[in-house]
Order: sequence, then C-alpha cells, then structure tokens
Amino acid sequence: MFKISILAVAFMSTPMEVDLVNRFDQLQLDNGLFLDRASDRSTVSSAATGLGSFALAHAATRGLRDPREVSERLYNAFHTTVNANPVQNRGWLSHFTDAEATPKSYSEVSTIDTALFYLGMERAAELLGEEDLLAEIRAARNQIDVDYVLRNGQFLHGFYWPDDDAPAESRKPVFIRHRWNDSSEGFVIYKLFGLDFQFEVRRIDYPLFVYLYPLMFFEDETYVALLGEALQFQIQEYGYSGVTATDGPKGYTIYDQNLISPLLLSAVGSRFPSALETIEKYSLDPAVAAYYIPSGWVTTDDLTIDLASAYVLLVKWKAFDAVTEVTESTNPAVLRIAQQTAD
Repeated sequence: MFKISILAVAFMSTPMEVDLVNRFDQLQLDNGLFLDRASDRSTVSSAATGLGSFALAHAATRGLRDPREVSERLYNAFHTTVNANPVQNRGWLSHFTDAEATPKSYSEVSTIDTALFYLGMERAAELLGEEDLLAEIRAARNQIDVDYVLRNGQFLHGFYWPDDDAPAESRKPVFIRHRWNDSSEGFVIYKLFGLDFQFEVRRIDYPLFVYLYPLMFFEDETYVALLGEALQFQIQEYGYSGVTATDGPKGYTIYDQNLISPLLLSAVGSRFPSALETIEKYSLDPAVAAYYIPSGWVTTDDLTIDLASAYVLLVKWKAFDAVTEVTESTNPAVLRIAQQTAD
C-alpha cells in the first residue's frame, strides 16, 4: 500500500498553490473520477481523470493532501474506468463518460484521451509509491489493441460507434481518419506504447496547451523548444501570449486570439519569463484559467485538464515562487488570494 511517510516532504507552498489544489475538490467525485468541468456534475472525461489524478498525487507529495486518501481514490478511479469500458472498445477509452465511467453515447473513443488517462495514472502511482497499482495499470495498458488504430505506423484520432439498433457483436466502428503526425500532444500516445515518433508536420501556431501535455510527462527538449517558439510566435503576432483552447464568453473555443489563459502562462513562466509579461501587462490574476481581452471577461468555471496541466508544470518547473515574485507587487488579486487563504 502507501509507501510515502505521512510526515510531509519539506516544501514551500504559496497561497496560489493552496488555492489551486483546493479547486480540485470541486472537480473530483467520491469514486476518484474527475469531471470534465466543475459546472457539469454528470460528465466525466477520461483525460481529466488521468491528469487530475497526477496533479493530486503531486499535491500529496507536497503535503497539501492526505496521501492515503489520494491513493485510495486513485485505485477507485482506475478500476472504475477500466471495468466500465466496453469490450468492443479494445481497451481504448471514450473521451466522455457519465459519473460511473459508462461511455456517453455521443462520445468518440479517443486515442489521445486514453494516453492521457494511462500516463496520468502511471505517474500518479509512481509518485505515491503504489507499486501494485502501477503493475495493474501497465498490465491493462498492455492489453490495449494498438494495431486497431494504427495506419502505416501512425495513430488515428480514434473512432465512434454509430447510434443504431444493431447487435453489439455486429456493429462496425466509424474511424476518425485524422492521424497524429504533427507536432502536438499526439506525441504522448507513441511514448505510452514505447513507439518511435518523428512528426511530419511541424507547427508553432497551435493553441498553447498542445505543447504542454508532452512536457507534463517527459522532459523532451524538442517540445520545450516548440513551446518557446509558440510563445514567441504569439508575442510577435498579437503583442502578448497565452492563446489556447479554453472557455470563452460564448463557450469552449479552440483558438481565439483574444482569449488567453493567465494560469497557463503562470505554469510556463519560470522556464519562459516572457510569458509572465502578459500577466503583468493586463494586471491579471495568475490563477485565472481564461481571460477575454476585449471585455475583461474571466471564467468562473474550472476545466480539469486546464487546471491539472498547469498545476503539474507549476510544480515540476518550480514556478510558484517566480509567479508570486512577479505578480504580488503589481496584482492585488494575488494579495486577496493570500489574505483569503490566511483567514
């Protein structure tokens, strides 16, 4: 069972870190699964469960959560997800499920979401010293039918099941023919299965989150460089950075040059200080997940994948001190968070 001493490892937490970890409480269900977003209590995301579990494992090692409780929920989340996955999915997970991990009828079966779930679970089990669970996770991963979604050595984005009345054994999936052959988060699918990957399409104008996911799990200098170039592209193109896929005033938005994530910029600020200049330029709260420049709109909803990916990089890149140092003198919102935490 649990291998980390209940006496927490020495750490320096900031009010911002405490605030971020507390926000996970609104996102995780009692069975360990993570909601896609805080405002929808009926929709779970497999990727969110993997990333959220990884983030909370970090919080446990830093003394901000009870490691035994985090470990127990990790067990439950993994078993609930895997046991509810239909056999016909051949080990691949649906993007969206209900609160008991039963796939939503409209959801695609997603290669990237499967990879984020398994990598998050593996890293969480490693952090918590849960060797038995780690062995289970890897055994289940090894049962996934990799060839089913490979075409000429490249992964497809996934498949979905037509909504018809045909018996399960006779139903045929519709494959999503887009391939993971570009410089984006698809890299992690190949790494999960130990396959070589050389992208054919190199782009630095994607939403920034696609460059973060690989760096959550792997210290890959190619992706560090891509992230840096993507940040500089946005600064040169728009005069600021932080454009990513996240919630906007009219709902979830893939790419709007006016929609930025201060939280994402905080996460990468210690490695790329130019990212913090945008936070200072607009006097932004570095813990806000989405900000719309023209109107000053800020999101009041949390997406698990946004919060978890930022938190993991904030910890891995030791960015909390950098964010606090840069913003406390210029941003009253940070001081308000600190005061609320102290109270």
